[in-house]
Amino acid sequence: MKNVTVTLDDKTAVWARKTAAERDMSLSRFIGEVLQENMRVLRDLTPVIGVRLLADSSINIAVKPWVGVPDYGPAGGEINKQILEAFREHGIVVPFPQREVRLLQDAA
Repeated sequence: MKNVTVTLDDKTAVWARKTAAERDMSLSRFIGEVLQENMRVLRDLTPVIGVRLLADSSINIAVKPWVGVPDYGPAGGEINKQILEAFREHGIVVPFPQREVRLLQDAA
């Protein structure tokens, strides 16, 4: 099983859940459909798709499809690319992580 992690920030995750609800489709089913398009993913075994981690500013989704041993290496990159392209095609944007740093001066 190839481990692929998709990280969505909170805003994107809310949008993805809302859009999935409007389309009567869960995020797991959406990713499952993307996996079905990849020829390396084995059809007779069900992939594991679920929330891996609720982080500070993201929801990490675990995507673990079954692939053959010779396909294990190349499958991860292909699947990540296909998921990213499908997100973009449906207007789901994965932003770069950002952190705001404020410097406060001592009032002395």
